Amino acid sequence: MENVNINKNKNHSRVSVSGISSLLKMKADETPDTNPRGWHQAFTLIELLVVVLIIGILSAIALPQYRKAVERSRAAEGELMLRTLRDAQARCFLANGEVGKCMQGEPGDNLFANMDISLGELVDDPYEMGCEKCALQSNYFVYTVDGEFIDAMRIENGEAIYALETTAYPDTWCTNRIVCVWDDTYCKDIGYTQKDSHSRWLKP
Repeated sequence: MENVNINKNKNHSRVSVSGISSLLKMKADETPDTNPRGWHQAFTLIELLVVVLIIGILSAIALPQYRKAVERSRAAEGELMLRTLRDAQARCFLANGEVGKCMQGEPGDNLFANMDISLGELVDDPYEMGCEKCALQSNYFVYTVDGEFIDAMRIENGEAIYALETTAYPDTWCTNRIVCVWDDTYCKDIGYTQKDSHSRWLKP
């Protein structure tokens, strides 16, 4: 009798487990399909607005910094060329013994004509009428000589937006150093943050 009871209990246990499994399966089958066509859940309008707001904030911060970095790299080209021209001007003084031949001078008899290196084909000075073949031009700058001063004028859309200036001529306000003039904002953006008494910007 005890064996029979044990078997009955075992059978009852099997039925109970099987019944629970069946109930769970039925319950799962009755659960409604919330996405019957397999569509992905879309963003809400609030979520899209938050994303647009974040992009706008990042653009407002990053874009000006990117533009400054680009302009600094372009200004570095002008500074390198100015140093080269200034060194050539100093050698021109020593070689000719006459400063007039190493300054603005006349067409065919000026710094660009008398210096000992060639830095490219000379062009007419677009800002000095009648000065033929007395300027150099690159993608971003026009290099000219104004008196004893060597200028690198930054050109954008056909307009000069700022200028860098230097000279090897002694006893001037930019002898053997580069200054930035014309536009305060551009000058500060490219690293010229100290202003002298004549409104010229210097690098610290």
